Amino acid sequence: MNNWYLLHDTINIPGVNILRLKDISYPKLFFELPFKKLESVDYFLIKGVLEIASNIRHILRNIDYSLKVSGILEVYFYSDKFDAGGGVFRSYSYILNEIGLVLADRYTMIFNQTLGGVTHLKYIKDISFFPDNDEGNSWSFGLVTSGNDQAVILKNVQLIKSFNIPKYEILVCCPKGIIDEEGFRILDDRCLWTDDRIPVSAKKNLIAKEAKFNNLIIFHDRIIFSDFFYRELAKLLSAYDVVCFPIFDIESKTRRLIDWVALAWDTNDYKKSKSILLPYTYWSPEIYLNGGLLCIKRHFYLDVLQNTNLHWGEMEDVDFSRRLFLKGLNFTFYDKPIVYSTTVRFGRVEKPNPLRFWLNFIFGPYAKVKNYILIKRRFFVFLKNANFVK
Repeated sequence: MNNWYLLHDTINIPGVNILRLKDISYPKLFFELPFKKLESVDYFLIKGVLEIASNIRHILRNIDYSLKVSGILEVYFYSDKFDAGGGVFRSYSYILNEIGLVLADRYTMIFNQTLGGVTHLKYIKDISFFPDNDEGNSWSFGLVTSGNDQAVILKNVQLIKSFNIPKYEILVCCPKGIIDEEGFRILDDRCLWTDDRIPVSAKKNLIAKEAKFNNLIIFHDRIIFSDFFYRELAKLLSAYDVVCFPIFDIESKTRRLIDWVALAWDTNDYKKSKSILLPYTYWSPEIYLNGGLLCIKRHFYLDVLQNTNLHWGEMEDVDFSRRLFLKGLNFTFYDKPIVYSTTVRFGRVEKPNPLRFWLNFIFGPYAKVKNYILIKRRFFVFLKNANFVK
């Protein structure tokens, strides 16, 4: 049996395959994990992790990629609150919400018990994460363009051909007849125009609907792939929901553009709203997917679709990002498959402030020290008794 145990650092079970939080949490991608093959694990146990990890969606999805159909996922966690934030640990409802969004209807819960603040759950995986047409070596590339810059279009077509991808297609969404169609398929966009605004959402939706393969990259004609782009891309092994890549300006080939951004997007609170170009090793629930380059599973895209009432320059990609996140998708970043952009838009890199975090931790809502110590003590009792698990 191929069994794995994701355990809090204080828990040890001799003779089993153990992972720690740092081994599987963001930015670790599936191919960097020890499972070797997709959906090959029979049993996965999580204990003492989901209540404290910063991004449990990434953890759960990595496990989902690894667990075989009919495999068992068993979870133990401690919670000091049922459905409220502001506690020492993630609340019961917060954890169940993320589990429900990530596992969706592909898993069946077969056990559910809460005693003394400790919740024990057990799931069986009924349906694969990967649809039947999902193969790691098959890709659909969809180019959104006006068709005017034919040199860039042809350059990308030739680059994609040079990658020697076992199965691929190139779809170009632009007015039919504006460019030679050799080596790719034109998706005529003339019927998508309802006024003088660019129907970019409708163009991308058309590409997704017409694509043959589940691994889908949609990009604008300002994007140019690096020569080694596919060599690195192939390492993903098809294990991703949505993945972003480095975007550098075409001149220097080193300066970052807007590629991994956290965006406080509330248009009502516009005075405080700002975007932050994140370091690649940081993650945020407010990730904004750059509309110029989108790598996503086609079945996820078709399940959400872009809002065709929103055109280019109307925050259409921000809207799409938020709805994908609320659907339960895991946004990740892979820093090896580099692309370049002929349009330069720089962002400001800002790292989270640890001092501000700890000041808030000490003097903010966590200042109820007695209660905090009591809850932490209960948690460590839970961890101390954790070795009874098989």
